Amino acid sequence: MSKKGSNIALFLALIGLAFLIQSSLSQTPKHSDKQHYITIWIHGTLPTAFSPKSIIYKFEFIKRFFYCKKGLNLAIELDKKYHMRTIAQTLNQVSTELFSMDSFYFFGWSGNLRTCHREKAAKLLYEQLSDLVHQYYCIHQKQPYIRIICFSHGGNVALLLSRHCKRKQCPFFINELILLACPVQEETRSFLKHMLFKKIYSIHSHYFDLLQVLDPQGLHILKNILKNVIKNYSWKGLKNAWESLKKLRLFSERHFQPQDNLTQICLKLNWRYPMHIDFLLKPFLKSLPSILDKADILTAKKSRYIQKSFVHMKIKTNE
Repeated sequence: MSKKGSNIALFLALIGLAFLIQSSLSQTPKHSDKQHYITIWIHGTLPTAFSPKSIIYKFEFIKRFFYCKKGLNLAIELDKKYHMRTIAQTLNQVSTELFSMDSFYFFGWSGNLRTCHREKAAKLLYEQLSDLVHQYYCIHQKQPYIRIICFSHGGNVALLLSRHCKRKQCPFFINELILLACPVQEETRSFLKHMLFKKIYSIHSHYFDLLQVLDPQGLHILKNILKNVIKNYSWKGLKNAWESLKKLRLFSERHFQPQDNLTQICLKLNWRYPMHIDFLLKPFLKSLPSILDKADILTAKKSRYIQKSFVHMKIKTNE
């Protein structure tokens, strides 16, 4: 074979090799750049906090409205007869991309008013969410965008997550924390500043929502003060107890201290301030994405509101 023929054969061989490499690369699965959202809804205090489950859940309509299986569970696996499933479906109908049923979870806990029950729930949520994030990363090779929506004391369960998250070893971040009528309490209000929470919305009502502030957080603190006085009975102990009593807030509050990543909204639905239960019903749920969009606009104009603890927002609904 002539030298010219050898060069042509070599050239053709190189082209063939390049084609094979290209074909191999094109068949290699690529991870999607699409953002993967995880939405978790945490319920608040349950009627079982005031009456045994065996009694209160005899009323089928109460069970259907409040029932939520313990732990982290996919919404799509919950029976359609339960209201929690309706919550997920309503949000999904408004935005299938943001609230996909395939990645919408409920976190069920005891719903008890005692702080120790919320602490126990937060520990379980931290463990299960860590496992879930690890599974997503193994499949998609990227961290999911985590959105937690909390109703009432579910917000304090979410805030207690920060106790289990070490600053340099946290396996996930909460990209959006949405607090709905969360009772603001001394024990957890400072946790909002933890680096775990990136963007925070606190949506609440005035006047008509008495349940948000009725939890007597001061009774738990008073109990601890009296224990310390009995244990360390002295003039100094009595003086410290008196100083603590002067700062004591008996009931929960509505507002957190302002901070850069927090937008607090006092909401009106149509002509009135919503009641506590309104945050669980369709008119509000259908409006939630638009409320968050408006909140982001306010955040962009933060300089106008930075001195305010909250801003007013009125939403019109068709229901």
